[in-house]
Amino acid sequence: MTKFEVNIDGKVYPCKSTMGALLRFKEETGRDPQLTSTSDMCVFIWCCAKSACAREGIDFPFTLMDFADAVDEDQLLAVIQLMVEGQQEQKKMTMEKR
Repeated sequence: MTKFEVNIDGKVYPCKSTMGALLRFKEETGRDPQLTSTSDMCVFIWCCAKSACAREGIDFPFTLMDFADAVDEDQLLAVIQLMVEGQQEQKKMTMEKR
């Protein structure tokens, strides 16, 4: 899946959907991601950033609430759009292989 970035207080952090992000979401919410609400998307993107930073050895000091307070709606929507486009591209590539 495509790697994204999240800018918090002028610092750019990697953001990538990984198995770790999915597990973090389940630990945080007690359920698998549905991603049908803005709050679920915020939690999922925080999980993606936290996991991507852990993977790359980058300090990610933000609690979920710190993250939610730091990321504005425009940035959240931009990351969601990039994720959707990445999923569509992945589906297209899978269909072309058939």
